[in-house]
Amino acid sequence: MSSPNGPISCPVIFFLRPDQQTEAHLRSVAQWVVRQGYKQAQVAEFLRGAGYYLIAQALQLGGTVVTYEAAQKTKGKIQIPMVCKGLQVPCLPPHEMLRREGAKFVL
Repeated sequence: MSSPNGPISCPVIFFLRPDQQTEAHLRSVAQWVVRQGYKQAQVAEFLRGAGYYLIAQALQLGGTVVTYEAAQKTKGKIQIPMVCKGLQVPCLPPHEMLRREGAKFVL
């Protein structure tokens, strides 16, 4: 990962280490996506992305996925909110998460 100012590094603890449960949930997400009748290229693109892993982690941990993507059926891309809805994983936009968490930005 990089920025205009050079590489960005994340601490190792930023990401949860996958385990057997994670792998089972990754399979569940992949199987659900494949069963929806998307084109093979769309499925492959989705399975290469971070959304796939985030949804599996949310399934495993009972978490909520936060994304800027809108829940709308498109022909060009598999949307994270649509997968979350299909797998009954809570999903909401960042502004809603901030509201629910009571975030306050003071100048």
